[in-house]
Amino acid sequence: AGVGLSVETASHDVVSLAYKAQRRLGLVLEKFDLQDEARTELESVQGILVYVHDHLVDIQELFRPARRRRRKIDLLEALLKVKDLVSSALESANIELTVQEPSSPFIVKTNDAVILQTFLNLVDNSMFWLRQCDPGQRRILIQLNSRKQIIRYSDSGPGVPREYRPSIFDPFFSGKGESGKGLGLYIARNLLARHGFSIELANNSGSDLPGANFMLRFGGDDE
Repeated sequence: AGVGLSVETASHDVVSLAYKAQRRLGLVLEKFDLQDEARTELESVQGILVYVHDHLVDIQELFRPARRRRRKIDLLEALLKVKDLVSSALESANIELTVQEPSSPFIVKTNDAVILQTFLNLVDNSMFWLRQCDPGQRRILIQLNSRKQIIRYSDSGPGVPREYRPSIFDPFFSGKGESGKGLGLYIARNLLARHGFSIELANNSGSDLPGANFMLRFGGDDE
């Protein structure tokens, strides 16, 4: 909790400073008659500041999820935001992440933090286990079914061992050894439950990917 509070405070300050630097740089570009080369370089710096600011704003959504006001959220947009946040890490690990669009808008009443924390945790877990696969076979697939109000999350990793299956949502249980804290799925399940949603380990029979499969339910009928 102390680490989370420290990160939240620091990221809030950096967001503010990045915004101020971005605005001041904009004033310089507007006020001074700069040579083409100098203007191009400063515009590049301004673009980097905008990128840093926007990503830190997204990260800020991870904090204090229980106290944020619920609103209608388009799950496709939220998941594309997750994909953008982890794009560099996925590229470095040679992992392909696909978000399949639903047949109609998939809207739920919640807050960004619940969705971001849940799926960032799932992706982080997949990235750990996908290291066991050949680079060309590392895939993550997120399928949205707006009619049934469910999302299937799956990867092409080794899957969840049978002996781990009853315990993966228990606090402090991890199959990662010393590198795992065993809190990610426990926290995700509790956050979702607080909003009337659920997550469970799914059978991978019939799934497009044979690794770990999870079913997330947002109030619709059973599959």
